[in-house]
Amino acid sequence: MDDFDFGFEPTELSTSAISLNFLPSGRINSLWLNESNGPFSSDVQFVTGPVVMADETTDDYLPGTILLGARTSPDDPWMVSRNSSATVRSGENNVEIDYEFSLLSELEVTGNFYESEEQPGVVIWDIVIKNKSRKSIEIGELGFPFALLNTLDGFPLNDEGMNSLLTERMVLQHHIGGAGSYLAARRMCGDSPGLLIYPGINTSWEFSHSAPMSLRVSPGWAGVPIMYVHSRATADREGWADWFYGHSSLVLEPKEEHRYQLCFAPILGRHGFEVPLALAEYKIPTFRLSQGAVTPINTQNYIEIAGTRPAQFVPEAEDAEIESESDEHGGIFAVSRRQPGPLRVLVEDMDGRESWCHLFFVRPLAELIEARAQWIFDNQIVRDGIFEHGILPADNKENAPDLECFQNPWGIIGSLADATFLVEKNIVYLDPEQAQAIDRYVEAFLLKVFHKPLQNTFASVCPPAAGAIGYDASRAQSYIHAIRFYEAVSRLARHTKLSRTETDYAELAEGLIQGLLKFADREGLYSTALFGASDLIGNPGWDKLREKYLEQYRLPFWVGRHFSLTTLDEVAAIADQTHAISATGSVEQLLLTHRSTAPNWWSYGSEPRPLVDYELHPQLIDFGAMYPSYTVTSLSHTLLSWLNRDYTRLDEPSLRLAFGGLMAPWTMVREDGAASMGFCPDMASSQRGLSARTGDIGFALAEFIRRATVWVLPSAERGFITFGGTVEAYPRDGKPCLRIVPWDGVGRRIV
Repeated sequence: MDDFDFGFEPTELSTSAISLNFLPSGRINSLWLNESNGPFSSDVQFVTGPVVMADETTDDYLPGTILLGARTSPDDPWMVSRNSSATVRSGENNVEIDYEFSLLSELEVTGNFYESEEQPGVVIWDIVIKNKSRKSIEIGELGFPFALLNTLDGFPLNDEGMNSLLTERMVLQHHIGGAGSYLAARRMCGDSPGLLIYPGINTSWEFSHSAPMSLRVSPGWAGVPIMYVHSRATADREGWADWFYGHSSLVLEPKEEHRYQLCFAPILGRHGFEVPLALAEYKIPTFRLSQGAVTPINTQNYIEIAGTRPAQFVPEAEDAEIESESDEHGGIFAVSRRQPGPLRVLVEDMDGRESWCHLFFVRPLAELIEARAQWIFDNQIVRDGIFEHGILPADNKENAPDLECFQNPWGIIGSLADATFLVEKNIVYLDPEQAQAIDRYVEAFLLKVFHKPLQNTFASVCPPAAGAIGYDASRAQSYIHAIRFYEAVSRLARHTKLSRTETDYAELAEGLIQGLLKFADREGLYSTALFGASDLIGNPGWDKLREKYLEQYRLPFWVGRHFSLTTLDEVAAIADQTHAISATGSVEQLLLTHRSTAPNWWSYGSEPRPLVDYELHPQLIDFGAMYPSYTVTSLSHTLLSWLNRDYTRLDEPSLRLAFGGLMAPWTMVREDGAASMGFCPDMASSQRGLSARTGDIGFALAEFIRRATVWVLPSAERGFITFGGTVEAYPRDGKPCLRIVPWDGVGRRIV
């Protein structure tokens, strides 16, 4: 760990929008941003203070830090160092730095910070690396960490504490896409200004990960991101497999030098919640996805390009078909695939810059719905022994249920997730065998092991032993998900014969609402919405409690001791019920801020699953971001709820993010129907890649089926905008007609 820089006066660079303070090491310990110079403006700090991470601190990863790795022969090990000291010189309008790397004396590294003349408000960081030696040197690592203010700990659990958290701390989003890469830091409340960091001239990012120890500190911290121009040494040193499209290095011959550039720019109020608008203004290639990053095969996905003039579009799959057009303002392309799977589309512009987006094409949704239900029926139902007739979370590599899962509350939650999906599927596509499996799940498993109707209690834990009975009836989440499940079974009973009637299942749900109010912990009452179950069933006690809670807490976004988006469904439901406009606006603003606009199939339109819901999930080893959250589809419908009222202007950015979130969970369903609880793109995380467990993704899939809709929305600017289907115009009897072809897998609702 490097020495702390105590006792030194920092060097300052003040520009029209950004102020930076430099330590003697050349690192930035303070970055303030001001959107305007008006009387009511206020500066916003973006750099974190010291946080201990095992044998490191965040001081080792401040902006301005350079991680450099090199070797003189392919047979030699990589020598890795970072700037621990420097000579910092302050000019009239710039700061020049001569960096020192203790293990890489053959390299001369200089930096220069200054404000762009062409784009006022943008601070440019030029880095020049020169080979001073008489032999070739291979640069295998060039990384830039950014320890920004995204830690969420240290605030009291009240409205004042939540307000401070939302206005002072940041949510980070990033995209690794060559010249179109970026790291965006926005205040959690969504207010401007925000900070945008991106590669400049002759520079692109190819890889990123979090500082490994930062992922193990706190569930209130998503870690320190590190962006790489070259990462071959990084992957070799850590023993990581190639990240999507490989890792590069650069050979510097004797006396040769290479220049790199990074840029710091403000995200202003006029950019709204769309980072792509800011990127385009700063002439950085950016992608705007019309229907999200995930679409079915044989369906065109339309993507707009801005910030550059494209020269060519290259889809990296033989079965991909692409149509494109471009001009000096940007371009648009429509791409489709005949086979399911991921697809990178590379765009080269007139300046030779390459940028790309990551898309995903899935099987027709009706096929995936059927395949997922059949996989649950074949692999997740216990046929005999302990937990007989139970639907258990499973290992999708072993294709077998996890008989020890109920030792943790997440076991029954995962069980209810897949059972709820199976119910919603059978409401749309009835399979008599699957319906009977649901019936046995209720009668021979839930009511035998977890649910006690006479006491109106619902257990959350059960040991894996013959004849064992569940215990710990204090978990509000278990009640809420069980209520949601029974409400779905009640609707299924309208269409097929089960052991109980529609009314019987509704009464089971009603009893659990009473048990929830009487036995469950109060903190958990607001952690997860009832997904409409309370509105369908109706319970005066529950409604009164919800109204009282919103009256008492203006910003009720806590789960346990941590901020969480899982509260937003419930807050939105209460706000709509009580016509609380301010709360409704808070929910929408939080959702738009936390949803990623990065053009990646794993994150677009989605928020990462909560780092913790009262306790860690047993399959989440650290706090690496995993997408999508099990709440992603329900929160998408919360964003879409404003369409229930008439509108004067169609809010396309909100619609794109909402629909992108609806489609995101289907990337977690394999062609054979096996499912994963999420995908972690961070190679430094112990849970990187696709999770092997089914987990709770069933909630997101069930909510998609329940509310599946084709949206055909009139727009003054674009005629019609369609989500979830295609619209074809044709004449009939001399009049224009529209043919709507749903691809949402259900095809029963058009709005």
